Amino acid sequence: MAWFDVGDTAPIADLDDPNELLLRKLRPSNVIIRDYVQTQTWALGIFKSSTVAGIRWWSYHDARWASLGLWDLSAIKGSGVKPLDIDDPAIKDAADVLSIRLAR
Repeated sequence: MAWFDVGDTAPIADLDDPNELLLRKLRPSNVIIRDYVQTQTWALGIFKSSTVAGIRWWSYHDARWASLGLWDLSAIKGSGVKPLDIDDPAIKDAADVLSIRLAR
C-alpha cells in the first residue's frame, strides 16, 4: 500500500464541506455519481478555475473513506510504501466494509 502525506495547509477543495459545495455549485449527488463524464467535467472546472492543490471527496463504498485528487505535487510532505498481506487489520477492515470474504 502506498501512502502520501499532504500537509494540513495545502489548499484542498473538500467536497464533503457543504460550504465548498455551495461555492462550486455542486450537489452531493454530483460528486458521488458514477457518471465519469459528469465528474470529470466538474473536476476539470475546479482545476482550471481555482488555486487549490486538489480535491477531496468521500468514497462511494464508505463515506468514512476519503478520495483525493491531487494535481499540485508540491503539497506532498511525505510518502511511503507498506507491504500488505491478508492478515493485515487494514485488509480485514476493508473486506468487512466491502462485504468481501477473505480466503487463503
